Amino acid sequence: MEIDLVIQSAQDGTVQDVKCVLDKLVVIGRDPDSPVQLQGTGISREHFGVEQSQGGVVLYDLSSNGTWVNGAKVDKSRPRELREGDLIEVPGYRISVKLPRPPTPVAPPPTATPAPVPEPLPEPAPAPMPVVAQNVAAPEVPAKASFLQPVKAAIGSLTMLEKMLIIAAVASLWMGITYYNG
Repeated sequence: MEIDLVIQSAQDGTVQDVKCVLDKLVVIGRDPDSPVQLQGTGISREHFGVEQSQGGVVLYDLSSNGTWVNGAKVDKSRPRELREGDLIEVPGYRISVKLPRPPTPVAPPPTATPAPVPEPLPEPAPAPMPVVAQNVAAPEVPAKASFLQPVKAAIGSLTMLEKMLIIAAVASLWMGITYYNG
């Protein structure tokens, strides 16, 4: 797998476009053996590493000064998965990540299937008989709901422990008011 790193220097604004083959861990930093040599007081010899992992790309912070991805500091104890367009930040540099697009699967050509034979339509239903109005009682009006109905429903949904805590709190409040009023 090959990724593209677009590296912009914060000092002079120069931009480098570097392609890295991820057949092993690629370490970026001040090291002369690094495929991209970064310069600066905050850059470690081995600042961060990228490698292919389970079909994706992960970043490891190897530095003492920190590496950020999309504004979040990378935890040194675990790798950070990289996605298309992620922004890696190290002291003095902003690095955009461009990942290769996975190949688009090609759909197999459609196979010829015989056209389905339509089923015969069902016989039409006989016309409904007209309804003659008869003495119909007025609909029942529900009884007026008690204003305590929502309170009863709320209390019914509480556990026994919650009910006991509410009783203790009310009793404590009542005792405090009684004591205060003398």
